[in-house]
Amino acid sequence: MASISVKMAHDSSPAPRTLLLRLRDETRDVHESLERDLDLLRPDLTLERYQKIVERFYGFYRPWENAVTALLSEHLPDFAVEPRVKVPKLLNDLAYLGKKPAKLPVCHKLPGCQTWPEVLGALYVTEGATLGGQIISRHLEQMLGLSARRGTAFFSSYGLQVGEMWRLFCLTLRANTPVDKEVIVINAARQTFVCMHQWLCR
Repeated sequence: MASISVKMAHDSSPAPRTLLLRLRDETRDVHESLERDLDLLRPDLTLERYQKIVERFYGFYRPWENAVTALLSEHLPDFAVEPRVKVPKLLNDLAYLGKKPAKLPVCHKLPGCQTWPEVLGALYVTEGATLGGQIISRHLEQMLGLSARRGTAFFSSYGLQVGEMWRLFCLTLRANTPVDKEVIVINAARQTFVCMHQWLCR
């Protein structure tokens, strides 16, 4: 597995760019590293490997969602948190796959989410993953015969609403990120990619 590190974002850009463009560009390396090493679209993906991946995702999302839910409710009360939680979907997948969550390890090296800009940076990663999840869920259906009700609830996420859910998140991100907080958001997104990579791909 390639070694990656959290590189800090900085303010020395040659021209003003939107926050979403900065996030895309300044997290590209860590994002691509995670996708490459997780390799969920591999043509020889087995059910056993998929089960282990779902277990690792559960081990990340359970403590992470516990850590950020209260902060989101406090600072962004109008942001619909409940429809976005992923743990119930992962529990459904684990139940279908015959796995007991109580026996699974959880991640203790979570991205730093002590402030709401840091949470928004982490959410850029987790909400953005729902877009790629649509491609992954179709691949899992073709390769393993799974579906949203049969083992891929997490990757299917919002189903036909995924585009609208992403649009609403982007509106929330822009509306709640002053220019002087953009670097914090970007660094948090980078750190989230790195933490997920270390947990999911080790």
